Amino acid sequence: MQMAVVPSPINYNVSFDLGDVEGLYFVFGNNWATKKENVNVLTNRELPRLYLRSQSVGGGANSVNYTIVEWSSIKNATANDPHGRILTTEMLDRAVISESSLSLYPYLPIQSSAATAIRIIAVDGDGNSLTRQSDYYGSIALAQKVSGDEKALSFVQNSSECAVGEHTDGNVSVKEYNHCLYVPNVEDTLIFAVTLKPVEGCSMTITDHSFKWQDPSGGPAEVKPGFGFETAGTDSTLVVQPYYMAPSGANDQMYFKVKYTITGPFYVTYDLNTDDHDAGKLFFPNDAATAGEFKFSETVTSVELWRPFRSDKCFDGWSVVSTASAVGATMEPPRISTLDASYALSALNLDPDAPTTLRANWIDCAVQPAAG
Repeated sequence: MQMAVVPSPINYNVSFDLGDVEGLYFVFGNNWATKKENVNVLTNRELPRLYLRSQSVGGGANSVNYTIVEWSSIKNATANDPHGRILTTEMLDRAVISESSLSLYPYLPIQSSAATAIRIIAVDGDGNSLTRQSDYYGSIALAQKVSGDEKALSFVQNSSECAVGEHTDGNVSVKEYNHCLYVPNVEDTLIFAVTLKPVEGCSMTITDHSFKWQDPSGGPAEVKPGFGFETAGTDSTLVVQPYYMAPSGANDQMYFKVKYTITGPFYVTYDLNTDDHDAGKLFFPNDAATAGEFKFSETVTSVELWRPFRSDKCFDGWSVVSTASAVGATMEPPRISTLDASYALSALNLDPDAPTTLRANWIDCAVQPAAG
């Protein structure tokens, strides 16, 4: 009877070298470790699970792929080199081993699987879903660290625009959008730190979320202890096992609903658009100012701008000084007397040292205003 040859020793300290990861995005399984000690080639040889997202993203979850990474003792291994998800004697035969320690390197097999989408749904103050591209003023980020070290490399995925349907407005087909995050659809517990990343001048809050457990074999969706979204102080954590939490055709089970609030502050200066000869024709209200700072909130979504007067002209609103478009044509800005928060976010500056100029517009009056 031929006896199997067992390497001596059989316990190894294995480090996992990701190498150059610039431009790559990984998701770590629940057994991830940068180093695993006392790996027994006979009884305890499972290697950390690691998933690599495809670089080409677009068109929804079906176009996003994750590949489960295998390991090899050869850098830049080919299909002919030993590789796998468990430590094998073939890997050890080709490894550089020093005092029972060795390094393994990622190997990417050809096969991959589709991702599962976590939707981010913008809502208004009444909780109604918003589906325009312009309704999103920030993203949700999922992050994992290579290790617990404060300075360790992090992989961060920011939610991005994804089409979720369309409706007809008159005779025009209008696409509907959410934001989406993509996680590998695997039977593995994935743990992420969750961060809200509103654009500057906005705040965002999570108003609702759903991460329910539903076995693909059937049965009702239910909340399962230990899984889902939790916030403790300033730390927020998401724990999911996508294979069981988002079966095929039910991706709506995993979502965040978020409310955006434009806050500012925005800074302006006022240009009366007059010359020295007009000085005696100008009249000012009590709230006149040379500069302004505007703050908004959930309850304050617009403010009235002060209005100058002339004895020979009529005021026709303020406008942001025109800027050139990408093709060089001059864009005519709207003339406003009321400043809406959404317009402030799109047109005004948040830097107090570089305020936006609002210029007065004057037109001939239909009825000449009385002087004095």
